[in-house]
Amino acid sequence: MRRLERIVMQGQSGAVRERPYKVRTCRLCGHVWESRKEGGEPNNCPKCRTSLWDNQKVELVSCRRCGHTWATTMARPSKCPSCGSKRWDAETLTVVCGTCGCRWDSSLRKGEPVSCPECGDLEPGGYRVESVKRARGRIRGGAPLSEGMLKAMWEMDDDLDRALLLRNNGLTPEQADAIVSFDRGATVPDIASRMSMPVSEVMDAVLPFMSLCESLGAKSWS
Repeated sequence: MRRLERIVMQGQSGAVRERPYKVRTCRLCGHVWESRKEGGEPNNCPKCRTSLWDNQKVELVSCRRCGHTWATTMARPSKCPSCGSKRWDAETLTVVCGTCGCRWDSSLRKGEPVSCPECGDLEPGGYRVESVKRARGRIRGGAPLSEGMLKAMWEMDDDLDRALLLRNNGLTPEQADAIVSFDRGATVPDIASRMSMPVSEVMDAVLPFMSLCESLGAKSWS
């Protein structure tokens, strides 16, 4: 009888006792594990070892050239950390034969032969990848930003409406995009990466915005 009472007492106390462990899930590899609550948040996932296991902005991306997959918090990484390709996310690239000058589109995946439609398979160095020319100065040339534009923009919630307002007042599409994104909290490097533009050109749009914000007492970056 006493043994039965002891078992019942233990069962009741166990029912109300809070577990000292918390279930964690890695956002990258999906691994589920338990860790003590009192120890705080784990530094790494015990399976894939990433420190970004609980980062809400992290995502997995893959290089179309070499197949390498990695975790990133950037809107668009500048290059693949494995093969170094700056065009890691392009489905195809334009290849130029070094012998006959023929041009064609190819995925240029690592390990696959490069074959010219006219000359056949090419040796390494027998072809080149046509560079993608990026227009510079796209963010310059628009109308100057004014206090009236900013005040009108801040009354709008939708980012598209904000960008259209700035464009209708003479700013270039790139200026409007950069200003709206920066006002929402995006960093200059992230904006430059997403827009495939030099950081210096993004700063050309952001600096007048920062100056006006400080003069209006709205924000300060000092």
